[in-house]
Amino acid sequence: MREDNIHKEIELRSEEVQEVMNHIPSSILRYGISVLLGILFILLVGSTFFSYPDSIEAKMTLTTQAPPAYIIAKTAGRIEQLYVTNKQAIHERDIISVIQNTATTEDVLYLRENLKEWKFKHIITTPEAFGYMWECPDYFELDGKKFLSVSPQGLKREEFRFQNIYQSGYFPVKEDGSVDERDFREWDMGFDFYAPQTFTDNSGRRLLIGWMGMPDAEEEYTNKTIDEGWQHCLTVPRELRVKDGKIFQYPAKELERLRKEKTILDDEKSIVEVRVEVNEGFDLLIEDIAVTDRSFQISMGGQMLFKYENEIAEIGFSEIAGAGRNKRKAKVSELNNIRILADTSAVELYLNDGEIVFSTRYYPDREDLQLKVKGGKFRGNLWNLRKMIFTK
Repeated sequence: MREDNIHKEIELRSEEVQEVMNHIPSSILRYGISVLLGILFILLVGSTFFSYPDSIEAKMTLTTQAPPAYIIAKTAGRIEQLYVTNKQAIHERDIISVIQNTATTEDVLYLRENLKEWKFKHIITTPEAFGYMWECPDYFELDGKKFLSVSPQGLKREEFRFQNIYQSGYFPVKEDGSVDERDFREWDMGFDFYAPQTFTDNSGRRLLIGWMGMPDAEEEYTNKTIDEGWQHCLTVPRELRVKDGKIFQYPAKELERLRKEKTILDDEKSIVEVRVEVNEGFDLLIEDIAVTDRSFQISMGGQMLFKYENEIAEIGFSEIAGAGRNKRKAKVSELNNIRILADTSAVELYLNDGEIVFSTRYYPDREDLQLKVKGGKFRGNLWNLRKMIFTK
């Protein structure tokens, strides 16, 4: 064994073996270098044809740990007022701007702080059912007294009360917060009045505006303006005041600015006739009425007739002008004065400074009417009216 190992060591370390192991074949060396040079040459040549971009275009957003928030209004409109300046820091619940609208900003701000503080006090209702629904409630105070205005539906129609399909009126609210159906008083005795709302103006006056229309009345009467693509309108603003526990309504003083030339009505013969233009509209005021005949009447060219007889005030229409409207009545112990505002399709009558009011639509079949007043002594004035222009 030992001799065999000695022979192997001798063979591994012999000169012949060393020479073979240390000699690198020239072909491998030559071809290897050529391949490497070729690859390098291809890379150099290819770099002239395949360029790598010096810059890359891309969208980039710079932000912070607390990025700015986008604020999108929930409604479109013109900005009416800004509460912040450019680059001003704002915080949660800060008011930034007001978009033009019909609300009063101060009222909205008040409600914004107090809507969360509302507390249930009690339900205002009548001891017995008064219709099946009260629409458009409006609780307000006037001259130190409390009132609740509602538009009840489902009341039984009577000769002098609740003559329309639906009604609108008010309850005086008692000290304990209750109301009584016997105290309910209708706002308006005409054909077309519903869903009124009141508000106070900058001078503190309580004003009322009603919808001059009546829902679900199509089977009884209609509006000829439907053929022109519209129907219904609003009443003129009415100033409210309390007298003897009742609310009186009268056209707001500003409406007198619409008056143009005045015609004085002479009642020497207890009868007055004057022609009026329907398209212009007119304002008729008759005062100090003393009924001398069986009835006191105001006729508008046979299209509409107002009559006061036996303590009953009544309005009625011709078949064409009424478009289905016939008569409406109200009990009035005496008639001292009457004011009539009329235009092309709407009439409002105010009796005794607004103790009783009739609002109605009508559709005369002519452009001018012969206005006729008879049956009593009176002082009267008639004004043609300018067109009403709405501004901010």
